[in-house]
Amino acid sequence: MRKLLTVLVASGVFFAVEVAGHSDLVAVAAAQQVTTIEPHDLQPVPDRQPPTSERLVQLHKALASSGDPHDVILEIGWIGDASSVPFLIDALAKQGNVPRQGLYASIDTRFHTLDALQSITNHDAGRNAEDWRQWYEKNKDKTQEQWIKDGFVEHGFPVSDPPDDAFVTALIKASNPKYQPRYHQVNALRILRTIPSDNVVRLAKPLSVSKESATRRATIVALEIVDGTGRLQVLRDLAKDSDVDIAESALRTLNEALRSTLPMISAETVWDIRLAKAGVHVLNVLDDHSVVLAIGYGIVDKTRVVGFDLSSHKIIWTYPTTEAVRGNAVRIGDRLYFVDDDRVVHCISVGGKPVWAKPLTSNPNRGTSGPSIVAASGRLFVPDEKSLYVVTPDGQVQTYSMGEYVSRDLVKGRRRVFSAISNGPLLVFDDPTQPPTRVNTGLKIAHLSAFGDVVCVVSFGPTYQLQCLEQQTLRELWRADLPNETGAYNGLEQDGENIYILAQGRSLAFNVATGSRLWATDEFTSFAFFKTFGRTALTRNSDFDLEWRDSSSGEAVGVWGKRDGGFASNVVVAGENVLVEISDSNGRGDGLLLLRVPDALKQRLSVR
Repeated sequence: MRKLLTVLVASGVFFAVEVAGHSDLVAVAAAQQVTTIEPHDLQPVPDRQPPTSERLVQLHKALASSGDPHDVILEIGWIGDASSVPFLIDALAKQGNVPRQGLYASIDTRFHTLDALQSITNHDAGRNAEDWRQWYEKNKDKTQEQWIKDGFVEHGFPVSDPPDDAFVTALIKASNPKYQPRYHQVNALRILRTIPSDNVVRLAKPLSVSKESATRRATIVALEIVDGTGRLQVLRDLAKDSDVDIAESALRTLNEALRSTLPMISAETVWDIRLAKAGVHVLNVLDDHSVVLAIGYGIVDKTRVVGFDLSSHKIIWTYPTTEAVRGNAVRIGDRLYFVDDDRVVHCISVGGKPVWAKPLTSNPNRGTSGPSIVAASGRLFVPDEKSLYVVTPDGQVQTYSMGEYVSRDLVKGRRRVFSAISNGPLLVFDDPTQPPTRVNTGLKIAHLSAFGDVVCVVSFGPTYQLQCLEQQTLRELWRADLPNETGAYNGLEQDGENIYILAQGRSLAFNVATGSRLWATDEFTSFAFFKTFGRTALTRNSDFDLEWRDSSSGEAVGVWGKRDGGFASNVVVAGENVLVEISDSNGRGDGLLLLRVPDALKQRLSVR
C-alpha cells in the first residue's frame, strides 16, 4: 500500500504531506494559481555511464505491466534516458487526471513519475498525461541534449555550446540542492559532469566567497562531482564558513574527496577474539600490556570483571559480580574501584583479589546502568540519580542529596571536581568533605568536561550553547551558539587545545583559548564515537569504518576500512596498539580486536 500525499501548491511552492493508510486519489480544496509542481523528495543524479539498453527494455516492460510501478519509476528516473519518456507518459495516464490548478492529493508514485519526466526533459509540461503528450509530440524529434538546453534557455540561463564561463557559472549556481525548479539542479549537475574539472574549479572559487549562502552551498555541490585535487583548497576554505550548515557540507565533501585519494592504511590485526555473547567493555588500561574488562550483561553471560593480558590475549584473573559493570574503573595505587548496575562500589586489587564492596544506596534504580566513577583529591566521586556520593579508599560512603537529578558527567579539574544539576547549575567540589556549591553559569547544563585550567559545559536546548570557564574563578572565557540538534548534544571531549562537542549525527570542534569554531561535520551516525589521541582522533563514520582524523581540522588522514559482520562500539589506545570493542551482528558474539598503529600515524599520537 502506497502512502497518500496531499500536495499543496501555491505561487509555485510545493508541499507534500503524508496521509497514512490510503491508496485512493483524494480531492482537496483549491489554492492559488499553480506555476510548477516539484517532486516530494530528491532523486540521485545519474552517473556518467548509463546502464545497458537491455536494462531499459526490462524496465519499460515492467512499467507497462499491472501493479504499482513505484520502484521501477525511481530507477528509470535515476537512469534519466530520453527513450523512457513515452513509457512514463503512459504510466502517468494510468494514474488518472488531477485538477490543473489548486490542491490535490495522490499516491507518491505520481510525483515520482512527474519528477522523472521533468528531470529527463528539463521541462514541466503539466500535471497530467495529456499535457505531456502534447509536449512530446512537439519535441520528440529533438535530442535530449536539446531538451535540456531549451529548458535552460526558457528560464533565462546564458546557454552556449560549448558551455562558456557565463553558462558554467550559472550551472554552478543552480547546483544548490534547494534550487527551484529542482529538475534544473539535476540537469545543471548533469552538464557540469561533462565540463573539464579545472574549469569548474576555476569558476567555483570566486563563487565560494559570495555573500549569498545559497551560492556558497551550490559551489560545494558542484565541487563534489568533479575530479582532481584543485578543489581541495576551495573546500578547505568553505569548511571554515561562518554558516555551520555550509561548513559541515564542505568538510563532508572534502573528506569524501580525501578518502578517494588517500592510500588505504591497512589495519594490521594482531588478534581478534570473542569473549561473550553480549557485553565486553574496557574499564581501565593498566599499562601497555594489560587491561581490565567487564564481561557479560547478565542476560546470557555471567557478569564478571577480569584482568586481560594483551600479549597472550588471555584472561589472567576473574572477579565475579552479581550485576553488570558498564561504566569505568579507576586506579588508586594497587587498587581498582568500579560501580555495578546495583550501585555497589567494588574495591579489588590490580590482581583481581576482593578487598571490599559497599552499596551506595539501599534503593538503587535497577532499570538503569551503573554510573561512572572519578578519583580525585584522595576520594572517589560517583554521580547517580539525585545524589552525589563521595567514597573514601577504605569504603566510607558520604551521600550528598541534591534534591534534583544530577548529570552523569563528573569531571576532575586541576584543583576542583565539577558536576552539574541536570538542566541546571554547575556543582563545584572544593572540599570533598563538604557538599558541592551550586554555581549559576547562565546555562542549564546537559554535559561538561575539564582539562588544564578550563571547564566547559553545553546546555540543553532548544537553544544550544557551549560555554568555557576558567576553573579557579569560574569566569566565563567565551560561549558559542550551536546549531539546532534534534537529538540534543550528548557529550564533550576536551584536550589541551580544543573542545569537541558530540551529537547523534554531528561533531563540532572549538579552540579552547579563543572560542573560534575550528570545524563542524555531520558525517557521523547516531552511535558513532570520536576519541582523541594526541594530535589525531579515531572515529567511526556512517559506514562503520574506522578512520583517523586530524583533530584540529576534522580532515580524514587515514582510512582503516570496513569490518564485515560487526562494528566498533568503542576504542582505547594501549601503548602502540588500538584496542577495539567489537559488537557483533553475525552471531559470533562481542569481543576485542587489537590493531597495531601504522608507522605513518604514530607521530600523530604524541601528546600536544
